[in-house]
Amino acid sequence: MIAILVTRPDGESDPLVHALRRRGYRVHAVPMVQTEPVEFNAGPLADCDWIVLTSARGVKALAALPSGPRFAAVGPETARALRARGVEPSHVPGRADGADLGDTLPDVQGKRIALVRASAAGEDLPDRLRRRGATVEEVTAYRTVEG
Repeated sequence: MIAILVTRPDGESDPLVHALRRRGYRVHAVPMVQTEPVEFNAGPLADCDWIVLTSARGVKALAALPSGPRFAAVGPETARALRARGVEPSHVPGRADGADLGDTLPDVQGKRIALVRASAAGEDLPDRLRRRGATVEEVTAYRTVEG
């Protein structure tokens, strides 16, 4: 039997662990990183044109989802997390990565975009949105620490 080591933060509760086990693999879930919530004021998000979420964890970090802005999800897992909270994302890029999201998010020129993400997130996504004329407010919703 083939053994697979899954190092993702959710450990035994990660859907990947369950999917691999269903396919007959022996799976060892050993998280190498953990996430910790970061307190932030979500009130100003309601005034944004877009709220961009780069992970399902970012969706969970929002106590309430404002009704005014449009929502974008980096990929299908994040979109599912939004739908589970009753919000249909207005945009999900064809490829689940920040670069594609930054290049394909519609109607950004002159718009205010809240980017809800991890503390260790890269600068590619906000830089792409700014180059396209958006005002980007980066919101750290959680931090990633060594497991």
